This record gives sequence, structure tokens and C-alpha cells, in this order.
Amino acid sequence: MKKILPIVAVLSAGAYIVYFLKNKARAGQNLKYEFLDIAIDLEKTIKSRFSKIYYDLSINLINSENASVILKNINFNVSVNGKNLGNVAQTINFTVPAESTKKVDLQISFRTLGLISLIRDAIVQGLKFDINVNGFIETDLGRIDVNYDQKISI
Repeated sequence: MKKILPIVAVLSAGAYIVYFLKNKARAGQNLKYEFLDIAIDLEKTIKSRFSKIYYDLSINLINSENASVILKNINFNVSVNGKNLGNVAQTINFTVPAESTKKVDLQISFRTLGLISLIRDAIVQGLKFDINVNGFIETDLGRIDVNYDQKISI
């Protein structure tokens, strides 16, 4: 009996490690995202005397699996009506716990040098804005591709 006990302990530990790694991999693959809000931060924009446009981007990360996911980086390209407004590249290091959600607020800015042509194009198109955010969210288990479109008419 004493000879079998260490073997059973090692096999049990191995089975637990395999179970944990499978759950962890599934959590990394099934992490979902939901864009909550894209809004201009008017107070910061006015303080900069409109030399930069500041905007906030809120994302809700949804982990429905029973293992946590560690987020490392977020890298997004933001464009309006096909014109690139900026790149969001932020190194973050936090965990989305198992079976929960986590809200991420990103603050982004871009210089207004190309804004005149963007406004001119928007007026020609009837004040319609097609906002596109694409890129990836990097986790401890790989990358999750992101592609989000929002159409706004004024």
C-alpha cells in the first residue's frame, strides 16, 4: 500500500495539471469582448485648445470559462471614414477572473492636423461617421483579433 500511494499522488497531480491547462486554454480561446462606448472627452480636448482630440474607449471583457485569463497588451487602430486617426498600444497587466467580466477604459488622443480633411469629408457625406476599431488583445495564451464597426449620423 505504501508503494502505491506515491504513484497515485503523482497521477492525481498530473491529472489536475492537465485539467487546469485545458481549462486555461479554453478560457483564452473563448474570451469575448464587447465595445461599450466610444466618446470624445470634451474637457481634455478644450484644455488642449483643440490641438489634440481626446476620446475614451470602453470595452467589456467577458470570461465565461472556469479559469482566469491574464491580459498583457491591447493594440488597436482607430479609423473614421477610412482615415486612420491613431493607434492604441497599451501594455496592461491584469486578470479577468473565471466566470466574470471586466471593464477596460482606454484613453486615446490624436493630433488634429488631419482633422480638416476629415471634417470636410464628413460634411460631403452628410455628417455620417463610420468608426472602425481593429487590432488585437494579447493574453497569456495568445491573441484575440478585434474588429468593431460603429456608424454614427448627426
